[in-house]
Amino acid sequence: MFSFNKRDLNLLTTPITLEIPLYQRSYAWTLNEQWKPLWEDIKNIYESASLGDGKTTQHFFGTIILQHEARDAGEGQKFLVIDGQQRLTTIQIFIAAFRDVRESLFYSNVDNKSSSFVSSNNYLINHETYNRKAEPKLRPSKRDTELFNMIIKEGILSPLISDILKDENNSVLTKFFTYDELLPGEKSSVTKKISEVFKSNSSLIVAYCYFYWQIKSYFAERKLEEKQVQKFWDLFIGGFEFASIELAKDSDPQVIFECINGRGVPLLAIDLIKNHIFLKTSKTDHDLDQLYEKYWSKFNEDIWSEDTRIGRFKIPFADVFLLHYLTSYNIPNLKVERLFNHYIHWTENDNFPFKHNIEQEMADVVNNSEYYKLLITGSENNDVPFYNFLRRFDHSTPFPLLMLLNRLKIEKEQFSAICQMLESFLIRRFICGMPSQGLNHLFIYLINHISGSKTEPTATELTSVIHNSTNKAWAWISDEDFKQAWIENKLYKRSNSNQVLYILSQINDKMSNLPDPQLRDSTVSYKLNNPSVEHILPQEWEENWELSDNTQENRAKRDAALQTIGNLTIISGKLNTFASNKNWQTKKDSLQRNSQLKINDFERYSQWDENSISERAKDLFDYAQKIWKFWPNLRA
Repeated sequence: MFSFNKRDLNLLTTPITLEIPLYQRSYAWTLNEQWKPLWEDIKNIYESASLGDGKTTQHFFGTIILQHEARDAGEGQKFLVIDGQQRLTTIQIFIAAFRDVRESLFYSNVDNKSSSFVSSNNYLINHETYNRKAEPKLRPSKRDTELFNMIIKEGILSPLISDILKDENNSVLTKFFTYDELLPGEKSSVTKKISEVFKSNSSLIVAYCYFYWQIKSYFAERKLEEKQVQKFWDLFIGGFEFASIELAKDSDPQVIFECINGRGVPLLAIDLIKNHIFLKTSKTDHDLDQLYEKYWSKFNEDIWSEDTRIGRFKIPFADVFLLHYLTSYNIPNLKVERLFNHYIHWTENDNFPFKHNIEQEMADVVNNSEYYKLLITGSENNDVPFYNFLRRFDHSTPFPLLMLLNRLKIEKEQFSAICQMLESFLIRRFICGMPSQGLNHLFIYLINHISGSKTEPTATELTSVIHNSTNKAWAWISDEDFKQAWIENKLYKRSNSNQVLYILSQINDKMSNLPDPQLRDSTVSYKLNNPSVEHILPQEWEENWELSDNTQENRAKRDAALQTIGNLTIISGKLNTFASNKNWQTKKDSLQRNSQLKINDFERYSQWDENSISERAKDLFDYAQKIWKFWPNLRA
């Protein structure tokens, strides 16, 4: 059961504890989206009353959803904040800023705190009683607690906040507003202090400073006296109304998790899932704090909030991970905008693997996220060359399949063989200029096959699955087509330098008799010092590389040849401009001096022209064909 109540901010004067569950996300409101509009609304309440008949203008602040909690004797009401934590946190910060501005303007010379200061604190802090200390009425999520309590209890008296507010030109605050866009060396010392000392959500401090400056400037510009400031306060407290939905302790609040008011920051699917899991956990004997620290705290890392693009959607990595995670479990017909619903539907199925073990459910999500992070960022100590290939070529479609294989814990040699097979399949398509659209369906097809099989997947088996599919767009590229494209296609024109460097470096490693990329230890994998791609026949060739028959047709052939792989090589750094564009003998000598790479052995080439480029491409193909081999259908 629940009750629906119309409230104003005077609710906060009662002995009340509003606790934000530890699993809720940290403070997320920002300047342009929420703080500025809120400040405009607060000013409008005062100005409307001042210009009109003096009556309070009501402002609806949205819906707050609370759940009753048991309380000890002598304590006031206690609620879990199911929805509305961002609004309640911001209002508390605003009240703290107002309290400190009013104190500094009218009571700075008084030793004891003024009655106005004490009155404002009634909205922020529960008074000390015989069985409890004076503590803030709002208990934020664990990550926000230290900074939030400092704002509420100390405010401007905090050395950290005081340092920021001494900056009359607001330059420090300006840096805060662009915090996420700044390079590490550009962050202010105060910003660094917040990040390093508190390792928490500095947006709380920024919000306080913003409201403090806005309130102080507003009062100063209008030369408001104490009586007018009191009126401003009374109108604000009485004018902000909200709807309070109060759930009984045994109610299930899950159904409202997706109901966020229009001005709020929408909850991510991963946030909704976290809430769902911890709500289930709260009804068991598990230690929530311990589980949160052991598992879900890993999602506090900044990388999970960074945006990326999936089709027409721009979503955080956390939700991209969730899309791939559900795909790896062969969940059909996934839609980005309904990931939470997909997850809930999956957990309600009889075949859900963690139906009777909440901790295993939580551990599986988090363990898969750690593996996913390795796929997208890499690690010097635990990286697979195929992962490097995927990052270089911006391929994320195999991620769900790799997540499944990782969970199955197949033996290392077989996993390496599967990676070799997949890289061969993808490289051949890349060289031939085949589109990557639709490959996600191929990997879903492979996941579906593995999920329905009772045996451990092998590279040979998955190769046959691809060969035997009816989708012609997934056909393996033959050696003949691979060779023709390798020699003729303008690789440099349609790829980035990282992709070309990857291909050429693998060729160089093969020439140097290093083990196959997927089988060698990553610590001995060939690494170049500041590598760059060099055109052997320069793109500006006219001055020193004359054509014997300078026809339009021959010029077109040369321009086409110079972008092919036969004319490309790797150097460390860059050749100087003089050597890069000089004649063949000068450039040949410079290349030999610049690099000892096997790929730069041009001793047998007395001249360099279109025929030489073609011959070198054929030589390189002999190695490419061994690295990215054709995997036959052994079941045919």
